[in-house]
Amino acid sequence: ALSLPFDDLLHVKTKSYILDRVKEKLLTPFGLRTLSVDSPSYIRSYSGKQPESAYNGIIHPYLLSHYTTAYLKLNHYSKQARDDVKYLLLNFEKMIKEDIIGFFPQYVNSLPPYSPAGLPDHSLTFASYIQIRTKELDSF
Repeated sequence: ALSLPFDDLLHVKTKSYILDRVKEKLLTPFGLRTLSVDSPSYIRSYSGKQPESAYNGIIHPYLLSHYTTAYLKLNHYSKQARDDVKYLLLNFEKMIKEDIIGFFPQYVNSLPPYSPAGLPDHSLTFASYIQIRTKELDSF
């Protein structure tokens, strides 16, 4: 909700609390987990034979664009906030450039070593990455 245009419906303290909780419970170097590791329903890695594994804890890299947009908005697109987002992208970019060489994974398994899972070239992940780099950071 914080990344959407109508986030002004929430108080700044509420936005800050939500973002802090997301950072604490869901943020990883490769995106957001869909469920906290504290949940009894948490599943740490994706299995095509277990469909619920895609939504019970696995990392969805495309969600990183929502987190970074909310973070930048809450911090008024300050230089420090932009630098924080660039730093956050480093591990993701390393995985794309070195580990899986140009592919944008659909999912990433939720705990180290954070291996890619699902479709190897997911357009939503790619589009989200491009959005962060161009729309939010004005850079490439």
